[in-house]
Amino acid sequence: MDLFWGLSIASGEENTFVCPADHTLHVGQAALVASSAAAASGAVAKLYCVHGGAKFVLCVLAPGREQFRIWTTFANSVTFGLEAPAGYEVHLTGNLSHVHDHGPQLSSDADVADSDADSDANSDADVESEEAADESAPPKASKPVAKRSSGPIGAAELQPEQRNKRAKTVAAAPAVPATAASNAAPFSELKCDQFTSLPKKTGHQIADELGLDSAVKARKFFQWLIAPVSVDEFYDEYWEKKPLIIHRRREDYFKGWLSKGDMDQMLRKHTLRYGQNLNITKYEHGQRSTLDPPDSVATADDVWRHFEEGCSVRLLHPQQYSDPLWKLLSVLEEFWGCQAGVNSYLTPKGSQGFAPHYDDVEVFVLQTEGAKRWRLYLPADDAAKLPRYSSKNFDQAEIGSPVVDFVMEAGDFMYFPRGTIHQAVSVPDKHSLHVTVSTGLKNSWFDFLEKAVPQALQIAFEESIELRESLPRSYFDYTGIVHADAPSDAEDADADAKPPPARDEFKDRCAALVDRLAASLPVDAVADRMAVAFVQSRLPPHPCLSAMADMPGLVRPNPPASAKSGGKSEAKGKAAKVVKPKVTQHTMVRLATRHAARLVIEADTACLYSPMQNKREAHATKESQVLDKEEADSLCLEYDLDFAPSIEVLINSYPDFVPVTMLGIDDAELSDVITTLWEQGIVFLREPPQAASPAGPGSASKHQRENLFGTPAPKLLTPRQDTKHQQRRPTPKQSASKRR
Repeated sequence: MDLFWGLSIASGEENTFVCPADHTLHVGQAALVASSAAAASGAVAKLYCVHGGAKFVLCVLAPGREQFRIWTTFANSVTFGLEAPAGYEVHLTGNLSHVHDHGPQLSSDADVADSDADSDANSDADVESEEAADESAPPKASKPVAKRSSGPIGAAELQPEQRNKRAKTVAAAPAVPATAASNAAPFSELKCDQFTSLPKKTGHQIADELGLDSAVKARKFFQWLIAPVSVDEFYDEYWEKKPLIIHRRREDYFKGWLSKGDMDQMLRKHTLRYGQNLNITKYEHGQRSTLDPPDSVATADDVWRHFEEGCSVRLLHPQQYSDPLWKLLSVLEEFWGCQAGVNSYLTPKGSQGFAPHYDDVEVFVLQTEGAKRWRLYLPADDAAKLPRYSSKNFDQAEIGSPVVDFVMEAGDFMYFPRGTIHQAVSVPDKHSLHVTVSTGLKNSWFDFLEKAVPQALQIAFEESIELRESLPRSYFDYTGIVHADAPSDAEDADADAKPPPARDEFKDRCAALVDRLAASLPVDAVADRMAVAFVQSRLPPHPCLSAMADMPGLVRPNPPASAKSGGKSEAKGKAAKVVKPKVTQHTMVRLATRHAARLVIEADTACLYSPMQNKREAHATKESQVLDKEEADSLCLEYDLDFAPSIEVLINSYPDFVPVTMLGIDDAELSDVITTLWEQGIVFLREPPQAASPAGPGSASKHQRENLFGTPAPKLLTPRQDTKHQQRRPTPKQSASKRR
């Protein structure tokens, strides 16, 4: 039953009240009214809750605002406070109800969900989700409610038709910026209803749209993943800051990405091995156990026997076998611009597979079947935030109480930053299946500067005579641990034990020389180096990223082996004969995707790296690749340095087609160059229906070449034939200097 209540606070006062355990607090109408001439413009009233001795602001009310629209449920009793600024009065009305009074529409509020994520030492960019124990939870998130009429506490009960109304927006509590350190909420939990605006298209439909710039498609796809939160809001408020939980009440939202039946087909169709492709795990009595039989094949019958016995089944890198997950991860890699990983977790009802822990990656959880209870815990301190390495398995006594305790059901979504301790357990009456997508492994500013600073030092050494000067004579006499605690000149000018001025001068000189390194940082060269590493390690882009509608004269790129095979087990057998297209002076060309090729300069060579022929079955693994000559040559095309401007025209023209004559390539080389790019899956070709040229190919390309580059025709080398070239990496210093 809902109890209606009202509350008024006079000028400059503060009042508190308690929401009992397992109750939902609804704040409907609210008003901030000036009561005296002392009312200052810009003043606000604040509704807050108290948890762990700290205040978390739920809402800020400005003069004239009439509604808070807050709906918040708590597992424990929670103290609320209301502050009124000087010169104003605050009036609130709302209702209080037990969670069991909400009826079928809100039954999932009392459930508990889960998913797990722990970074596997054997995977480069994957996350493994984990599950476990119980603890009480602090305030949960807000939900939109309809506007209520005012009245005294307990004066009336809302009529059913009033209670079932819902606002058309989703409000998160607390509604404050994530950067507002002390009073910002540690998480946001959004609960959608029938009025919440969610994408009408499915994720598959968005991914399969024709003719889109691959970067635009990837952003639209990510927007679908996190809806109803916008991409900009996500990166402003949540990314690397705090967890986001979205209850969609749409169990079909993630339909078609992975099901228990899909896992069964995968086990029967492919050869999966314990420890390499799949884990059998269990968490009981505070201990996690991995029950993989040593060096053996995971048969469907054996895996389902373990599952019936209460064990969790974790699939490692299922994108290697599942076409839908290849599509999902490939599009997200296009959006993030760094390697991503995916694992899946199937847990029997009432079971848990992993201990509490935190990961070294950003975690995105997609609940595809059933339900799971999750508990999240804040990092112990700032030093534990955004860690570089994953944690150990924690004991329950080490982690304290969770900051949020909730259930994820099919269609629900969660994100949490690396360093967030988490555990999860499936609900008593349902199994759980979720997909965990991860990204951001060793992709921080530290990783960039770790490569850039040593090179900057080498460049500065060559350019600055100061760095080549000798160190001061006898500097050992005032440096080292025995002199570290001595006061500096500035700290104690009269101290008897003050060090010689040379110590401060030495430290100042070091600081000045370090400052000089900033001007020598090879930013572009290191970016190229990291880009090449990503190009070589990412999934081969899924065909949906380059999907185009049929048009006259269109020649689609030569598809990669992964697209032809449909998975790891079918990669054997004879390759179909490739019919090479005819390239003429009228042919037009464009990249298959925005990131189908990366141009870098290595020594005196223009190198074109592409992910289009990457091996899908090797993605996110550390197993060494034994490449034959043909595979090795596909990793990089090497050209004379003067050819770089031609490649730049091709790259910068995307997503438009450009006439091949605009590339400024010698006529004798043109056909071979374009055909090679097509064979590698890098470009689309198009022959206009009525191809005509006002001038001969030679004169046209020369004229356009001079307009574009102002240089003579570049000399073209043949693609690299060295089978060892895949071990090479760009030399950033040389790259930076050569490109200038």
